[in-house]
Amino acid sequence: MSGKINSAGSRSGVIDKSEYYIGFFTQNMNSAVDYTVTGVGFEPKFVIFTSVNNDQKGLSWGFDNGTTSSVIYFRGSVGDYKYLASKSIKLLQDDDSNKALHGTITAISNDGFTIDFFSDSSPSSNTTYITYMAFG
Repeated sequence: MSGKINSAGSRSGVIDKSEYYIGFFTQNMNSAVDYTVTGVGFEPKFVIFTSVNNDQKGLSWGFDNGTTSSVIYFRGSVGDYKYLASKSIKLLQDDDSNKALHGTITAISNDGFTIDFFSDSSPSSNTTYITYMAFG
């Protein structure tokens, strides 16, 4: 990687020979089933997630490299943002922090990754839409 630090303290640069893959899938809020993404074509170094519930007010943006993860999630009707380390996906049902879907990458392969999902307090079966961008 080559780059420079600008006056604001952020880093910009170019990653030589970078690979990326964009995809999406759906998951039920009340599902605790692992989801495996394949067909990426390379071993991801990290993944960025965006997630939203169908007919709900929450959404999230998360990051995961299989070891370290974090997520920023929005509680729509409350109107605030929260940060959570150790998860890359967190979606609330109707802003109820006790009814949520969580996800974290538990395995990375040479062609994709696996996300371990679990839900709290039996949320409804609303469909969650998850978009990801994997980088190699």
